[in-house]
Amino acid sequence: MAATVSSNTARMKILVVDDDPSILEIVGTFLQNEGFDVVTATNGTAALTLARRIDPNVVITDIRMPEKDGLTLTAELKAYNPNIEVIVMTAFTDKELILQALRLNLYDYLPKPFDLLELRNRITHLEEKHTITIREAKLRRDQVSHQFRNYIIGDSARSARTRRFCRHSGQPASFGDQPSGG
Repeated sequence: MAATVSSNTARMKILVVDDDPSILEIVGTFLQNEGFDVVTATNGTAALTLARRIDPNVVITDIRMPEKDGLTLTAELKAYNPNIEVIVMTAFTDKELILQALRLNLYDYLPKPFDLLELRNRITHLEEKHTITIREAKLRRDQVSHQFRNYIIGDSARSARTRRFCRHSGQPASFGDQPSGG
């Protein structure tokens, strides 16, 4: 259950899972050299523990491994965080196994052996998707905050807290200070 962690100034966190140490070394080193934070695990059980600790953006996993296979790992990762993107890799060409993997809402499938540049292209696409998602979320928060900023009336501490909440959470405010009745 070996794990390697890189602390590069990375754009995305990637967890690589394979029971073959040479695959971990090759893929992990390549991705680290490309500027990503990379964590490796030799089995699905260790990978799930690491994923819960580091919250990776991408998991690249072998399908066939002892203890916990890549399909079980993918299902558990998606149950934990549906936003984790999963790329499975395998030397096996069993069509049923590949279809089963695709049903788990994974991002992509790579047959072994694969070209490291192709892997990099797929991760670059995920990185672009991730950046767009973050920008869209920020834009929505900013729009909601701007849209509802003028609807909060009052100078009380409660009104100020509500305005701050709306600014930081992007949630609309549909209420103002209520008269205290006396």
